[in-house]
Amino acid sequence: MTASRKIIPSQQIVTSAHKISREANGIIKRQVIEDAHVDVNEIDECEKMSLKLNNGKKMLVLVDASKFHTLTPEATNFLRKIQSKSRIATAIVSSNLSQKIIANFMNDKSGKTPIKTFSTENEAVKWLLSLKRKV
Repeated sequence: MTASRKIIPSQQIVTSAHKISREANGIIKRQVIEDAHVDVNEIDECEKMSLKLNNGKKMLVLVDASKFHTLTPEATNFLRKIQSKSRIATAIVSSNLSQKIIANFMNDKSGKTPIKTFSTENEAVKWLLSLKRKV
């Protein structure tokens, strides 16, 4: 276990930039920590920890990106390349225009791994669960 993460008994993992949990509905929830700097290493660790919580299976991911944080261009490109291997879909909760632009850039144009932004967590969860029924 690295110094940057710890596992909390309630099935929550905390990394240097995220709080990750597996919700009762099966969705992997990632909350970006205020003022976090998200780089390739953080994305890689977060993805691995999320898969661990989901027993290695493809995931429905809810990202609460409402807190201020920075995301490197390299992290965005890395995430774009790996998301189809580990995710069914990703819902991002944020009212920030730049987050919406990044989500649009990361969207898998083949439609295999959709990414969509939402203003509220309830809307995001409803959308993810509608995709879960299709899988």
